[in-house]
Amino acid sequence: VSTNTPAPTSTATPSATPILTPVSTSTPTPILTPVSTSTPTPTLTPFPTLDRDFGDSNMIIYRVTYSDLSQLNPNDFIKFFRRRFPDSMPRSVQFRAAPDNGRLYYNYYGVSPFGSTSRKQITNANCDNLEFFITPENNSQYALAELTFLPAGGLNACITIPFTVSGDDPSEKAQGDIFISSTRVLISDFYGATPVNTTVPFPADYIAAAVSSATGVTPASFRLLSLPDPKSGAIRYGVNQSLTSVSRLYTWPEGLQPFSSLRFIPALDYTGPIEIPYLALDSDGESIGVGNFNLGIVNQIKRFSDVNSATWCYKYITELADAGIINGYSDGSFKFNQPVSYGAALKLILLAAGYPEQSPIESKSGDLFSGYLQKARDEKIITGTDIDNIKLTEPITRLQMARIAAGAMKLTTKNLSGVQPFIDTTSESVRALHAAGIVNGYFENGVSSYRPDGTLTRGQLAAIVWRIRNYKKL
Repeated sequence: VSTNTPAPTSTATPSATPILTPVSTSTPTPILTPVSTSTPTPTLTPFPTLDRDFGDSNMIIYRVTYSDLSQLNPNDFIKFFRRRFPDSMPRSVQFRAAPDNGRLYYNYYGVSPFGSTSRKQITNANCDNLEFFITPENNSQYALAELTFLPAGGLNACITIPFTVSGDDPSEKAQGDIFISSTRVLISDFYGATPVNTTVPFPADYIAAAVSSATGVTPASFRLLSLPDPKSGAIRYGVNQSLTSVSRLYTWPEGLQPFSSLRFIPALDYTGPIEIPYLALDSDGESIGVGNFNLGIVNQIKRFSDVNSATWCYKYITELADAGIINGYSDGSFKFNQPVSYGAALKLILLAAGYPEQSPIESKSGDLFSGYLQKARDEKIITGTDIDNIKLTEPITRLQMARIAAGAMKLTTKNLSGVQPFIDTTSESVRALHAAGIVNGYFENGVSSYRPDGTLTRGQLAAIVWRIRNYKKL
């Protein structure tokens, strides 16, 4: 990209006015979009082999395929613990039993400097004697980040591993279960962009088809694994009954309590994302897999000529555009594959991380974002010898973005796994963002790369900003 013709930014400017198309109030039908997991798009999409998502208050849910080797993530246990003790941090995790299907290993790859230097399987015989630390203080302590789960190949299964996570205070202990869904391929999620104050029926037939396609088994019933925060809305069934428990089973396609009778009713004027994880069961009542029904509640579905419900970044663009955070072009397009400037990315990442608006401090090219650059310097978000050579109007690279985002979010690098997630970078910023579920890379020919020198696009930035904004909410 020529430096004398800067790429358009993701912020509104006089030359980048979007064409907004309000959704008709007479037909406020949500757009339900299956998200393909069988053909990953080479962009900053969620982790393809481990889609981290919390279920109910006593559960951490992982979704894997038969062939996935999936590492447990310390961030999941930190979030789990802090839901019970918001002013404390967890210290360690112990397992109360080993998985009864598949295998859980410590230091599977043999690269960890902590605890055992060789591969060790976690069994019922040894799990009581092993303590896994969020942040090991010395090499004799086992690191939670070095645990890897191997599914039993060739069958759909849901595996439970009970655990206890403890804080520095001996009285602070929280018990829960890791719930691992292993299927032939990941069950496709569904996303619905939905106008505010609109009741959304569950797309039961679509969900059942997605489960059947991924598992090869026709589901006979479903159970929800968590309920939305009451502040965002409620799930109702039957005539007008509110759902207050996740213990109930719903039949498909018909029955006394059909899955299709469920509907989500947003709280008055609520806008934002909704995640509803569900468990599918077969005709024998056996669990066959976990999926997600996702909604984006917006004031208006703002439409761009080059973005539709099948576009990989549709969810992020739709919700951020509705919130007035990003904008498009006067010709009605968004141009999600176009590069984004360093200054625009810096501004949007800092705002997403909670920093206030910054006024320009320089009267020269790129001065629109100079206040954000100074703020990043003052906060030590941007450091290094080349800090004075930053060109705010030039395209930003994926590595530069990662350094800004990890610094702005104040992500720790102390509990990272010794296993490198990408073959082309060892950057701690990239690894910390990957562990937090903010970024991913390109999976091709059995290996994952990050392409640190690649140019960040407007669509990728929308995904990053959305995830940062919702990092502590979901």
